[in-house]
Amino acid sequence: VWSPMENGAVVKLVQRCLADVTRNPVENVDIYLEDEVTTWHLALHFPAAAPFRGGPGCSLEACDFSLYATLHFGIDFPARPPKFKFESKWINHQHLWGDRICHSL
Repeated sequence: VWSPMENGAVVKLVQRCLADVTRNPVENVDIYLEDEVTTWHLALHFPAAAPFRGGPGCSLEACDFSLYATLHFGIDFPARPPKFKFESKWINHQHLWGDRICHSL
């Protein structure tokens, strides 16, 4: 359970991060918030003009789809990165452990 002081500091920092993303939007990424600013819902879009590339030598290419994920900023942010969880089904055994992305990327 977070103390009000700790929660307030994290909330202020996340609000500054959100303000920065609002001023400098990331192309093909939409951010949706609920009541709690420390949880962000993301839509990662891969249109034909910006396809996903991966696999050996980036030989795999896919476009015209979106992936959905959640970012949760914990009490230890920014010392620890936010937790990233795919909400879309995504099979990539090199970078995922369960439904979470490997933080070493």
